Amino acid sequence: MVDSAIWGVGLDDKTSFTVKGTAEFPDRGLFDVHTNLYAELTFPDGMVMKITCSAEAQAGVRFNGSDA
Repeated sequence: MVDSAIWGVGLDDKTSFTVKGTAEFPDRGLFDVHTNLYAELTFPDGMVMKITCSAEAQAGVRFNGSDA
């Protein structure tokens, strides 16, 4: 989904960005992947891409902004 979002705003795999985020990981059981995740990707032009992942979230990409 993140690849699709980056492509959807006209960027490519050579675009640099910074990332900050948090995630929750289970402390027991067979799984060691995150259950909830929130991250912000900040691009050189100031655009911020927000990424969320949780059991309640629907999969997909949504674009919000003033440019069409």
